[in-house]
Amino acid sequence: MSETEGSAMGFRYFVDDERLRVFRSMSAARKLQWLDEAREFSIRTAPAHAKRNWQKLRRGELRRYELWASRDRSEHTLFDAENQSARESLREGDELLFAFDAPSWDEALAWRDWVLGYE
Repeated sequence: MSETEGSAMGFRYFVDDERLRVFRSMSAARKLQWLDEAREFSIRTAPAHAKRNWQKLRRGELRRYELWASRDRSEHTLFDAENQSARESLREGDELLFAFDAPSWDEALAWRDWVLGYE
């Protein structure tokens, strides 16, 4: 099975240590050129819903959410990243799994359920 086989959506890009070494050795100008090429590729290949979300993000219509997990991964916590009281409820050892943008709490919950495999 390949690393991307069975992936529901999106694309992945894996690099080995040698490619990372080559990237680190590039000039700042070349790194910026590479980044711009990657950005242009993303714009060309992104599905329509991703492009709509990028526009919403630029207009400030999306909120940042964070999905955290307990150390043993038995508990998961989703909260609005701007909610400081929720952040205070985190325990030592909890780990940030994902930070993502969504237009509403309901959509954030749906995304969490999809990621965690809830039905």
